[in-house]
Amino acid sequence: MHPIWWFLIVIVGLIFLCDLARQANEGLRESRALEQAAMRRRLGKFEAEQRVRQQAAVMQRTREINAMAHETCQAMLRAALEAQRKELDSYIE
Repeated sequence: MHPIWWFLIVIVGLIFLCDLARQANEGLRESRALEQAAMRRRLGKFEAEQRVRQQAAVMQRTREINAMAHETCQAMLRAALEAQRKELDSYIE
């Protein structure tokens, strides 16, 4: 075979190899992009779940604080009524 044919065959082979390498590189890039998109979705879902948990914890703590405030008000009211009753009892005597 003539050396020109060998040269053309080598050039065509190099072109095919470069094209295969480019396609493999694009495939890797696409798979990485898909993995990153999946990771972003998982991260978004995790962040949303964390916000819900945090809001639930805040609401629970708020309910506890409100219950303690209610108990404190009830105790103060009982103490005030008891003091008023003693004052009235001492006034009557």
